[in-house]
Amino acid sequence: MRSPPSRSYRTSLSVLKEVKETLRKLGIRPSKRLGQHFLIRSWVLDRLVDLGQLAPRDAVLDVGAGLGILTQRIAASGATVVAVEKDPRLAAFLREKFSGMNSIIIIEGDVLTVRLPWFNKVVSSPPYNISSTLLLWLCDRVPEKTVLLLQKEFADRLCAAPGTKNYSRLTLAVWVWAEVELHEVVPRSAFFPPPDVVSRIVELTPRMVDLTPLSREYFLEVVRMLFSFRRKTLRRALRQAVGQVPSSMRSRVKGLLDKRVYQLSPEEFHKVATILFEEGFSLGELKTAPKRV
Repeated sequence: MRSPPSRSYRTSLSVLKEVKETLRKLGIRPSKRLGQHFLIRSWVLDRLVDLGQLAPRDAVLDVGAGLGILTQRIAASGATVVAVEKDPRLAAFLREKFSGMNSIIIIEGDVLTVRLPWFNKVVSSPPYNISSTLLLWLCDRVPEKTVLLLQKEFADRLCAAPGTKNYSRLTLAVWVWAEVELHEVVPRSAFFPPPDVVSRIVELTPRMVDLTPLSREYFLEVVRMLFSFRRKTLRRALRQAVGQVPSSMRSRVKGLLDKRVYQLSPEEFHKVATILFEEGFSLGELKTAPKRV
């Protein structure tokens, strides 16, 4: 005898039905260009909110609020929600849906450029096509807690080990400001319409790395420059980036010169950047690899 469906499964079907009916009424077909895949799996929605550790004092940013399903669950925690939606049709729907609810602020526009009220946490299932830019944007804001649903392959890059294929400039950019914890893998069926990839829940908690004597801008620019020579040895990368490398500098990085750039640890990137800074190289003097035509 087949056991009855779980409460979570029934709730997910209810969410799917709500999403389909609402989109039909609004005459909206989900846009691939805007990355519109609506989260319908109930346990994932609940997990995102739980990991946010929300309290009434919190103001929570929800990027790509869509039909407001996650927005509503965040608001149920007692927190204020700053719900940002780029699609004007969905933004209009959200304003009507949450009219009279002072705890939900609807912002229409691009989260990366629009003016936002204060927020201290992020709980969101953002469009995948802005994931990288969004994380670099958050790097300048450092929320108390960030919980995101991201493409799995992208999420794995955030805490990739040196020397692996997923180790990247983004790994270092996030290392500067956050501890990364990877949580559950989320199947394609958790969305309507399903994306082409599986997803993963990611939790980021602030930890500010001491980059003294560097500014964060200088460190990240050196990282960007070096990763443009990703598979070259540090010796060749520096030669192409700064021209003739002074002998005083060569002696200070001697043990690293034969390592390939993608094999350098975050601490070694910091050491190289510090030496460049102390040798007097300005940001304007650092050259990246030319783009291939």
